[in-house]
Amino acid sequence: MYLSPLADMAQIIRTKSTKCLSFPLTVTTLLTSTSWVLYGLQRSDPYIMVPNFPGIVTSLVRLWLFWRYRQEQPSHRSLQA
Repeated sequence: MYLSPLADMAQIIRTKSTKCLSFPLTVTTLLTSTSWVLYGLQRSDPYIMVPNFPGIVTSLVRLWLFWRYRQEQPSHRSLQA
C-alpha cells in the first residue's frame, strides 16, 4: 500500500515536478495514519502502529516534495489597454 508513493517520489525527483502527486490525498494519508498510530499507542498494540507508521513517514516526505518542487503559478497581470 505504501510502496506506490515511493515510485511517485522517484518520478517527482527525476522530473522536479509534483504534477503526478495529489496534495489532498497526501494530507488525508498523513491524518489517517497518524490517527491509527495514536490509537495503537493508546491500545499498546504494535499490530496497529507498525503498519501505519510508514504512512506518516511517506506523507511527510511527500509534503516536503511539495514544498521543494512547488509549481510555478502563472502571474496574473491585468490587461492595460
